Amino acid sequence: MEMIHRGLRQGFAAALLVGVGSTLADLIYISLAYAGADPLSHQAWARVLLFGAGAVVLTYLGGGAIRSGMAAAADPAGESEETDDSPRERAAAARGGGRDGGRSRPASSSPSSTR
Repeated sequence: MEMIHRGLRQGFAAALLVGVGSTLADLIYISLAYAGADPLSHQAWARVLLFGAGAVVLTYLGGGAIRSGMAAAADPAGESEETDDSPRERAAAARGGGRDGGRSRPASSSPSSTR
């Protein structure tokens, strides 16, 4: 689902990076299982270390979710600075065109017309 979301929002390259990262994580898990990490998980010190690391990660992710939810609740109209524009729309906006690709630019005053 994340690959589809990134692909639609940020383009092919972002979706490809999500896929590569997922594949790399799976490769690491398979390598650990193949190398025999199971006996290590039965050691008390390793379990404490792994559970502690997991608690830190979950606390970090939970805190980020709470902060994001509070920011969304403080901005009920959805007028935050984040946009869901596609890369093409962002490029057009950077050129000064906005969502219409620059077809309806406002009239600018030139130095000669301000006399």
